[in-house]
Amino acid sequence: MTKNVKISYGLSAQGFSFADKKILFVSDKNIWDNCAKFFPADFLKKNHKNLILENPKADEKNLKKITAALKNCDFILALGSGTINDLCKYTSAQKNIPYAIIASAASMNGYLSKNASITISGHKKTLPATLPTAVFCDLRILKAAPIRLTKAGIGDSLCFYSCWFDWYLSHKILGTKFDKKPFEMLQKKMDFFVKNFAKFSLRDEEFLKILIEILLLSGQGMTRAGGSYPASQSEHLIAHAIEMKYPELAEKNLHGAQIAVTTLTAARLQESLLTSSALSNLGQEILKQVQDDGVGDEIFLRRHPELVSGSLATLQKFFGKKIAQQCQTEYDQKLELIKKSKTPNWIELKKHLKKIHLNDASLREIFAHFKIKTSAKSLGLSNEEYQACVAYAKFIRNRFTCLDFSNIFDVIESSKHSKGITFKSYEEIRKFFAN
Repeated sequence: MTKNVKISYGLSAQGFSFADKKILFVSDKNIWDNCAKFFPADFLKKNHKNLILENPKADEKNLKKITAALKNCDFILALGSGTINDLCKYTSAQKNIPYAIIASAASMNGYLSKNASITISGHKKTLPATLPTAVFCDLRILKAAPIRLTKAGIGDSLCFYSCWFDWYLSHKILGTKFDKKPFEMLQKKMDFFVKNFAKFSLRDEEFLKILIEILLLSGQGMTRAGGSYPASQSEHLIAHAIEMKYPELAEKNLHGAQIAVTTLTAARLQESLLTSSALSNLGQEILKQVQDDGVGDEIFLRRHPELVSGSLATLQKFFGKKIAQQCQTEYDQKLELIKKSKTPNWIELKKHLKKIHLNDASLREIFAHFKIKTSAKSLGLSNEEYQACVAYAKFIRNRFTCLDFSNIFDVIESSKHSKGITFKSYEEIRKFFAN
């Protein structure tokens, strides 16, 4: 775990010293332009090299740029948030060169996680990376960050409850390894935030300190878990499906802004599991059918009437050939796990999940207070486009979540909750894709 984590006001004013290191400083031009005034005038001159990227993406192209710039350097110092952090931590792991990160915004939870989200051949992947030797959180920088970044951080943090729900659900049904410690580390701060959010504003230093602490602990939880499980479940699958289907559109949206929308969808699906008889009746039958029938293309189609025109062919039509093949491979792996699963005690499971669940109404109240948009339209998507991404999200990764139960409901979502969901049944989705 990273032990050198500092949170204070004005931390950057004196610069940062790493004894005898030949530093490659990496940042984004927009970020550096916004933050340069908080650093000493000679900050850039003291670095061995400086790489200021123009509107970078976390992809292979920018990984190559950082790798090339690393020649004759032995340390990476980054200033940024999601994209810059992912690029630098992954390069650090690949080249076995240490790095430190100066947080430019309280916008995401990856500062202390040991994995990076990188787009490889159009498919967003969570890849093993390395931990920073230090994380510096200057509250003056966080306060000066664009307000939409702080809103994104709130969106990214509030998936805490849906992730807990989904991971525990997978644990009880598939026997997935589960670690409650990441949630215990965060629960006190998250519960405090949920109960007291109305007291805070987006520029409040006390609030920013709470938010960055939550995001840092979330990253630590992922590192402890050995993966993104405690911070990436159904809501992130939907967001990733959006990014894979509409990459140019997704680039315009902050990751946390997407998670705010998708977390509400996850919360409603989870609530449907808790309030209907599906989890105790149909859920048991569905698992039994998969166990009895095995896995194959015919079974794949029978399980998913929304893909009636053909499993791989339909995935190819939606995502493209390369991504579709990866999706089917991932989903086949998940079906194999379902085939081997044991039926849990549904009544006891529901009791436990109710204690974990944060309902849609509570989430909406928090998002409304901070003026965070939660409609599909806010992401640049129509209702139908968003719903299609929800329908396909369960195929992109072999992670079992509430999305895998979505086809057992007569009513997936009620349109009165959100303009992001309009289909009332999978029969309507089937008709939509058949046209």
